[in-house]
Amino acid sequence: MSLGASAQQPTPTHCPDLPGGSNLQWDQQQRDGYVLCRAVDDSGNDAFNLMLTGQEPNLHLARALRAERASFADQSIHWYRMDLIADNSEQAQYRRITVTKLAKNQYVQLWFNAGNQAELDTRIEQIGNLRLNHTLLGNR
Repeated sequence: MSLGASAQQPTPTHCPDLPGGSNLQWDQQQRDGYVLCRAVDDSGNDAFNLMLTGQEPNLHLARALRAERASFADQSIHWYRMDLIADNSEQAQYRRITVTKLAKNQYVQLWFNAGNQAELDTRIEQIGNLRLNHTLLGNR
């Protein structure tokens, strides 16, 4: 996946606001042309991840792998099962990924690994409640 930013593409500056009352905090890493945000709980365990970028992620999400329908940033999205052929573990069925366009040259890729259906449902709800109103993506 090529993630380098060109001069025309905005560079993200920080992670979105987490839902109020959650026990999550961001582990943020600024990279060349994108911001990687890892939501971690009080124990330091990963809850979910997102990447904010000015370049469309080079990721093909096959329609056959569509799973849940949800909302994110006032948009309807589809979550996709991750295509991990070599992973036959029971937890593989609870891994999800999606990409959505927020605005011109502004994209977000989201993914998480849940351990069961209840955790999967919680992650989708938490991500749906992220507040993007203070997220700066270069030209906002």
